[in-house]
Amino acid sequence: MRTSSIQNTSQVKQQKVQQRGKIENCEICEIKFTSLRHKEHKCKRCLRSICSKCGDKKKPIVGFGQGQPEVHRICDICLKESNLIDQMIANESVVWGRNSNKTEEWKKILGMNQTDNQIQIEYSQKKHLKPDQFQTTQINLLNSQLDIEVGLYYFNFQFLIYIFNLLFIFL
Repeated sequence: MRTSSIQNTSQVKQQKVQQRGKIENCEICEIKFTSLRHKEHKCKRCLRSICSKCGDKKKPIVGFGQGQPEVHRICDICLKESNLIDQMIANESVVWGRNSNKTEEWKKILGMNQTDNQIQIEYSQKKHLKPDQFQTTQINLLNSQLDIEVGLYYFNFQFLIYIFNLLFIFL
């Protein structure tokens, strides 16, 4: 039976939480755990073993436990990271399932805006070339892109699907 990655992550977290008591020092400040003075705690976000000084903050942890996020102990590192994420969500108007202000920026960084560029190139080529010249130009362009990608030991299967679709259109 196949399980989702969320279930697998949950199982890994449960296994790490059960290992409490096997680590001798705080994983952030390296202070030695003792039975009375420096007790071992677990950050429920990253599952590091931490002392009370490094893990004295609490915050809701999504995905830990069932139902609504509950407030749990987290380490200083996770608190800073979580606060930065919350700040970015607020500043960039990030909403689940919708494009935000950052979407276009990320698309440019990742090179995912190639479709828009490709449409503009094809439009300008169609405008200035005869139909048979346009097809020949497109095939030459695709061949050169394929040579470049294979030469760089990088192969984009989405590009291969695009080539096959074009070939079926031309045939």
